[in-house]
Parts: sequence; C-alpha cells; structure tokens
Amino acid sequence: MVATKSVSPTVAQQIADRIGPPLAGALNTTTDRALLLAQSLYVAAITLVLLTVAYFAVTTLVDLAPLNNVTAATRREKTIEVAVNAPVMTLPAVLVLVAATLHTAVPAYAAAGLELLIVLGGLALWWLPYLAGVTVPWATAGIGETWAQLHARTYAKTIVVLPRIGNRPRPNLEHMILHSLLLAAAAVTFAYASKI
Repeated sequence: MVATKSVSPTVAQQIADRIGPPLAGALNTTTDRALLLAQSLYVAAITLVLLTVAYFAVTTLVDLAPLNNVTAATRREKTIEVAVNAPVMTLPAVLVLVAATLHTAVPAYAAAGLELLIVLGGLALWWLPYLAGVTVPWATAGIGETWAQLHARTYAKTIVVLPRIGNRPRPNLEHMILHSLLLAAAAVTFAYASKI
C-alpha cells in the first residue's frame, strides 16, 4: 500500500497565492492533485501563448540573421504582419484568463480552438507550398508578389534545414520554431480547458 501525504491548507493556500487567482478560491483542506494540475496547465497555457507572441514579434521586427531576414521585408510588410497577427495571437491568452476568472471551460476551449486555427493557418501557409506546391490565397494578399517571390526575397537566405523539393519554397527554422510553439500552446490550452 502506498501512503499519500496530504498538503496542509496553509501550504495549499500559499501555492494558490503564488500561482494566482484563477482557481485559488476552489482550494480547501483536501487539496486535490487535479486542481494543482489545472493550475499548472493554466500557467503553462498563458506562458506558451505569450511566449509565442513575443517570439513572433521579435522575429518579425528584430534582425536575428541568419535565423530571420527582416532587412529584406519592407517596413509596411513588418508593420502589417505584427498589427494583424499579434492581437489575434494574443487573444487565446485573454480567453484563458477569462476562463480561469469565471471558472468555466468554454472560453478556454475557444482559446484552444483559436490557437489551433492560428497554427493550421501557419502550417497551410508554409507547408502546403513546400509539400504540395499549393499556395494559400492569403499568402501574399495585397503585396503584388507570388509566395515564391516573397519567400526568395525574405526567407531564402535564412536557416533552412529541410531538403529541397524541386523549386518549392521551404519552411525556414524561424517558422518551424514558431509552429512548434503554436502547437504546444494549442495542446496545453486544450489540456487546461479539459481540467476546468
């Protein structure tokens, strides 16, 4: 038989006070591992979403050659990319905060769904041209270039670890990291939503 050690209410309250308000009111003398798991997933979801947004903003605006090539993008392109994408990418964090504050899973599932849509859009933008030779319609909306031209100008001289498939544009390391962060944020946010 395995003995389990219970956490005193004082320790449980201290944990809740350190982690934040979302589930603090639900803690009691029989601190539940599921509750602590939900707290951990909450912190991880918020952290991953905001880390992803920060990574996106930095790699879009700051020259980190050869990881990125922001010098090849016009000021207008960089401004539009951040102005359009950063608020959308931040919304899942806001929805997770709402879910935690209201103690309801619906906003958390909405956050996870939005995060999933964001990552699917990124994967379609980068991986369809590489794997299938198909470019999504929004890839170059309003800039007057094809995806292959934009890629050659702004991404071709960055770190690319994938093998060539004909002359198709390849996802670069910068975007492979971004897609990994987005996938992790979506998975953790779904996990958090399931524990509320």
